Amino acid sequence: MILRAGSACDSGAAINAFFHAIYRKQKMTMLLGTSSSEVTERLAKVVSHWGILQISFGSLSSVLSDRVGFPLFYRTVAPDSSHNAARVALLRHFHWYTVATLHEDGELYALAINELLTQLDIAQISVSASESVTRNDFLDQIHELKVYRQGMYGADFQWIIQGGLGPWWLDASDTDCSTEQLQAAARSLITVSAYTGRLPDHTSVSGLRMDDFRKELTAELEAQTPGSSATYGGHVTEAYDAVWTVALALRAADQLWKKSGVNATLSDFRYENLFPDIAGGRYGWNATTVPPPKQMRRMANFFDKIVSQLRFNGISSGVNATLSDFRYENLFPDIAGGRYGWNATTVPPPKQMRRMANFFDKIVSQLRFNGISGPLSFFGSDRVGITEFQQNQGGVLRKVALYIPDSGTLNINCFRCYPIEWQDGEPPVDRRIVKLSVATIQRSVFVSVSVLAVFGMVLAVVFLAFNLFYRKRKYIKLSSPQLNNMTVVGCLLVYLAIVLLGLDHETLGSDTHFAVFCTVRAFLLSGGFSLAFGAIFIKTYRVHHIFIRASSGIIKNKLLQDQQLIALVCLLVVIDCAIVTLWVIFDPMERTLRNLTMQSMVTK
Repeated sequence: MILRAGSACDSGAAINAFFHAIYRKQKMTMLLGTSSSEVTERLAKVVSHWGILQISFGSLSSVLSDRVGFPLFYRTVAPDSSHNAARVALLRHFHWYTVATLHEDGELYALAINELLTQLDIAQISVSASESVTRNDFLDQIHELKVYRQGMYGADFQWIIQGGLGPWWLDASDTDCSTEQLQAAARSLITVSAYTGRLPDHTSVSGLRMDDFRKELTAELEAQTPGSSATYGGHVTEAYDAVWTVALALRAADQLWKKSGVNATLSDFRYENLFPDIAGGRYGWNATTVPPPKQMRRMANFFDKIVSQLRFNGISSGVNATLSDFRYENLFPDIAGGRYGWNATTVPPPKQMRRMANFFDKIVSQLRFNGISGPLSFFGSDRVGITEFQQNQGGVLRKVALYIPDSGTLNINCFRCYPIEWQDGEPPVDRRIVKLSVATIQRSVFVSVSVLAVFGMVLAVVFLAFNLFYRKRKYIKLSSPQLNNMTVVGCLLVYLAIVLLGLDHETLGSDTHFAVFCTVRAFLLSGGFSLAFGAIFIKTYRVHHIFIRASSGIIKNKLLQDQQLIALVCLLVVIDCAIVTLWVIFDPMERTLRNLTMQSMVTK
């Protein structure tokens, strides 16, 4: 017999319906529901005092994971916190060891994030930032977020968000962004949710596949509402599996009683009756209108133990038990001592004596079966199921990976999985380490250039010696040997400046020595350039002047004499040295560090 009561997402209405069922002495071995986290939280605190297991199919609050506050609560829907292991596996797979988190500042999300932060710490994944936003101050905090405005999207960022929200980036009506901006920001994001799709060769404990279940459900809805299209949503598959969880637990309890030789069935269970105490060998009867004390709620404890120890791969045609006589206050027999007796009470039994509830609890906690919504098992209050990763690819969410909790493996080559698309062709890095280093000349380059400069100086000295030795020869005299000597000396100074230019931060550690060498090489380079190119320019000018004045016959111009030409070259050298001297006086040479470029080193 099934009792139905709607809560309309109202905690008061749900608790009122529960107590009405108790005081009307209606039968409840287990409680199925609700889908509202708020209603379930308040109802579960009351139900546990009566030794009744509650199984929810839609409550996602992480508060319900607390086994101290909700000792007899289970749910067939996976809360967001149950996907934390999958998130960690995904991060480790792509070598993302530095992450940041963002969540709404509410109990539903804060607890899940806190659990995630704990698992990230265990996995040695550092959290660079963990931010929250409140409903009362969204605007200012969203400005701090600035995902699109600040370019926090694209190839360098990977967003991983909670799934089940649909293609929200197609509707920009409630934002100050355009649809194109939302689509750009949401491109390639990854969602995390419970997997409710079809697995290859997957048949549920009921014998139905997902496609068969949907067909039967659609046909049933169309039969109930003829002429209208059959639509359903919410946690339909989880609700179906919750019913099977109850049925399997009850069947296992009945089978265990028979196997233990206990002459009792679920039809003997009544809330206001105290069941015989086998340990004492006594029989008695006592009716009560209030919950029995916790220490005597033995049938509930027995249910608890059965549920926690349940093991099965399938189910028979049904549960062979009649629940028409079930009452809350029945105390299940204690078969340990072989005694029977009655014990009356008017207060709830203590938790340690709630044997039927504890037995059920143990059965459910060890339950393993294939449901319509996928493989189903429990860890504490929470369902442990397959986690699905979907990625926004071209505006469509596509399955890209599955996380199998039983083996703790992440499968990116799963059945009907699409390859993950990266905007830059490869996964983004978790962080960029910027290392500033002083730009220095490579030792091999310095040595190579210095050798060439020394070779040039040797060659210049050879030319200078040749020019001095043959200076009285006719052809040498016609080439202005003194100007040639000035050119060679200028080249020597420039070659020497080249060697000094190679002395950098790595070679000269002292700031004082570095400043002296910087000043010297400035004078050498300036003076050498003026000597070399000045002498060449003056010689070129004299040749030009000779050819221009050749038509007049005799060339009479004092500017063509070597002394005047040498004086012009020296004047150029003096001007350059004066400029460098003023530079050194008003802006002395000193070493400073300046950020020329930033080279990022990516660590994986």
